[in-house]
Amino acid sequence: MPTPFTHLEIAVRLLHDPALNAPAHRLIDGEYAAFLLGSICADARPSPRADREVTHFYRYDRPMVEHPWRVMLAQHPALARPATPAAQAFIAGYVAHLATDEYWSRYMLAPHFAGGTWGHSLQWRFFVLHLLLIFMDERDLKTLTAALAHTLQQAAPQHWLPFMSDAVLCDWRDLIAQQITGDSLTLEIFGGRIFTPPAQLRQMLDSPEVMHEHLWAHITPALLHTVEADMYAFSREQLLCYLADLPA
Repeated sequence: MPTPFTHLEIAVRLLHDPALNAPAHRLIDGEYAAFLLGSICADARPSPRADREVTHFYRYDRPMVEHPWRVMLAQHPALARPATPAAQAFIAGYVAHLATDEYWSRYMLAPHFAGGTWGHSLQWRFFVLHLLLIFMDERDLKTLTAALAHTLQQAAPQHWLPFMSDAVLCDWRDLIAQQITGDSLTLEIFGGRIFTPPAQLRQMLDSPEVMHEHLWAHITPALLHTVEADMYAFSREQLLCYLADLPA
């Protein structure tokens, strides 16, 4: 799935998107720190062994029959009625995150990697998927500023989630903000997942020949552009659906 830096880049675009209505702009602009935290918190772990389904509300081994953010609200009805504007903005960011991941899973991961026929195995395509995610991560990190990191760190959760503690949220908030202003840990984290030293990943990512052979010959830049554009539009649409359902 897209990394926190990609989700933050989307959150920044949503803040300035003229397609959002005035109430959405007022909420996001007025509680921007909470919105930013909501846009990344699904990737935190409530506990060390927590299943991904706890925060993303779907599994890779089962079909999605409903939008994951609606599953989240069905399981935790109080999230449909946040008590404060900050909590509303936070859940709005969370909805945008889940919608982004849903679209990516349906229209990039499933057809082009899990269901792809290129490469010599599913395991290999899974490895190449990480090259793509790191490429996107590094591209989007370059657009994030120290001011954005400072704003993110102003988010002060107050029991906004029933399945994740404020302490976990704050630790995740600080970890992401520190990487924006310091050194990214993406290569170390992803390298651990695919059993590849960060230096080897760096060498592959910096080689146009290797990236073309392994990635771009199969997942073209044009395909990535189309999926990302539609993914953003879907995220915006689902965000607006959530906000429209909030009690007046």
